[in-house]
Amino acid sequence: MELNCNKCGSDLRLVSEGVRNYVWQCASECIPPVDTLVPATADIAPFQQAIVRAGKVDFSFCARPLIPSHLPGAKVYTPQILIHFIECTWAGCYNSIYTTFLSPHLDSPAVLDYVLRSQVISVTKDIVTGSTGAKIYGDLLLRLRGVKSPSIRRYLDDTFQLHG
Repeated sequence: MELNCNKCGSDLRLVSEGVRNYVWQCASECIPPVDTLVPATADIAPFQQAIVRAGKVDFSFCARPLIPSHLPGAKVYTPQILIHFIECTWAGCYNSIYTTFLSPHLDSPAVLDYVLRSQVISVTKDIVTGSTGAKIYGDLLLRLRGVKSPSIRRYLDDTFQLHG
């Protein structure tokens, strides 16, 4: 699953050189890099070798506990994981992704904002648009508010003007 720039549609590429953390960078550099919060020195090769096939994430990895050596790579590929989670129609897969990965490990507001600003969320009458242009619907908001990361919960509160 390729990631595309929310502004110009160009491919996002994974960058680890010359940056502090792994980032997804627009090929035309028209938006700021999407910071994964994973240090560029972290080894993501175990995840890429075991889970990424022809540029696509094999989501069956979420059916079992995450192998510690796969965590940095999984966090780098969080945009793809979140997109699949939002689009997923199979309850077993959806719930496994949430339980094994998103709830304990989603911690990058920049990644979440990128995904919520993408076309993965279609504009309908039940969509709320936040202060950054991110879009969300009620069920997704409820699930994301259940993640353990205070920075994600703060992002949701601030972006969608939630209190309490």
